[in-house]
Amino acid sequence: MILATNQTQHGSAVADDEQHESQEGKPLSQLTPHLLRSAEAPNHVEMASALILDHCADQMSLQLGDAQSEIMRREVQGMEQELEDALVKGDTAKLAQLLSDDITHGNPCGNLRGKAPWIAAVKAGQLKIISFRNNDVQIRIYGETAVVTAINLLTALGTGSDPSGRYRFIHVWVKREGRWQLTAHQATRTAPGRRR
Repeated sequence: MILATNQTQHGSAVADDEQHESQEGKPLSQLTPHLLRSAEAPNHVEMASALILDHCADQMSLQLGDAQSEIMRREVQGMEQELEDALVKGDTAKLAQLLSDDITHGNPCGNLRGKAPWIAAVKAGQLKIISFRNNDVQIRIYGETAVVTAINLLTALGTGSDPSGRYRFIHVWVKREGRWQLTAHQATRTAPGRRR
């Protein structure tokens, strides 16, 4: 009799092992109900455990998403610095890399120009930027697109006018083939420029 009972228990254990093996590769939240049923736990405990695991998975996903967004924010912050350096140095080759071919550049006078005219203006010295100082910088990430807003304190020399002053600008960066490029620029003067 004892032998028969041991064989029955052994057979049950083998069946359980086979069931556990068939569960390999499933997420923990799917495995938990099966394991709880095997332990003959009440159904409400099974449901609560599954909900807790689902919540933990959601939180982990959010944290990973936040971490990825933070990495992208830092990348865009670096791109803003590269753009500033290229404009201050008049580095048109670097500027050509940073600007997308379809960029829209809106200046404070309301005029629009594309990539080639903007680079040509920098190359011709029509706008000589001496220094930038950005305040209140906000970077928002939307998938492969970043929107940057900031206050820019600009010191510059221009032909026919003094472009120095305080501006609020918006930049739109898009990541294409692993590389961020500026696709839109709009600046609005918020205070009169310094007179020389």
